[in-house]
Amino acid sequence: AYWRQLKPKSRIILVDMGASLDFHGNAMSPAIYLTNIYQRFGFHFDHIYAFEISQKDPKQVFDKVPDDLFAAYHWINVGVS
Repeated sequence: AYWRQLKPKSRIILVDMGASLDFHGNAMSPAIYLTNIYQRFGFHFDHIYAFEISQKDPKQVFDKVPDDLFAAYHWINVGVS
């Protein structure tokens, strides 16, 4: 189990390839939902790299990022191949 190998200085990083936060209507984004589950078990993401190929206004994106994830969230508006 990987979680047993985590040390106090370990960093936890999420890479989201397809990071649109607005196509789910009123439902929570899958990436936000996933981070909430990890947080319940005591895992907090140091960095969240969010890649999205569709052009989005960064202000609209960051308006949807929860306050507790804001500092870790990195919006990259390009596709990944």
